[in-house]
Amino acid sequence: MYLDDIVGQSEVVRALKAFVSNPQPRCFLFVGFPGIGKTHTSQALAADLGCFEEWSGRWQVRCADFSVDAARDMFGRTLRLRFDNRGRNVLILEELEWISPQCQRFLKDALDPRTSLPKNLVVIATSNSVDGLDRALLQRFRRFEFDAGPRFAAACRQEILRRWRESAGDMPLPHDWSKWGQDGDDFSMRLALQALEDSLCLEVAA
Repeated sequence: MYLDDIVGQSEVVRALKAFVSNPQPRCFLFVGFPGIGKTHTSQALAADLGCFEEWSGRWQVRCADFSVDAARDMFGRTLRLRFDNRGRNVLILEELEWISPQCQRFLKDALDPRTSLPKNLVVIATSNSVDGLDRALLQRFRRFEFDAGPRFAAACRQEILRRWRESAGDMPLPHDWSKWGQDGDDFSMRLALQALEDSLCLEVAA
């Protein structure tokens, strides 16, 4: 998946493409409702920078499991050994809101682009909410707010329709398909894709 494949987040994608054309050490924070493409966008940005998995320079960490000792080891040894001798690299920190207070304090210094951030490293954090996160840590990131509203929903429904036709041909969509993914006032592409998959399985079974 590349940035061109991201659905419904055109303003974010436009800004990230501009960054890809002139990459530099930077920390990004993708914030928004669950299921709207934050993780996919982080992986797509990494792919556009030539990083697809660990061996090509993409590291992915679940913040709930990221202890301060692990952070010290990564920034003190792992990143230096692996990253200093190759091209662009990307570290993805998933669900930043779950990171421990001790790790937040460490990362505040480790992510300082003026003094500590490795020169060929891009850090991307995702978060459903920044409530409770240290303000000094948040200042290390350029924040992007992801849309979960009507424009996002409309773009996602076009993609759902395309995938249905690709898989089911001329078979009509279920009557309630326009409600797929709706979660209160927000829209989740994850929920919509789950409903699509369930409906396709039912059609096959029938």
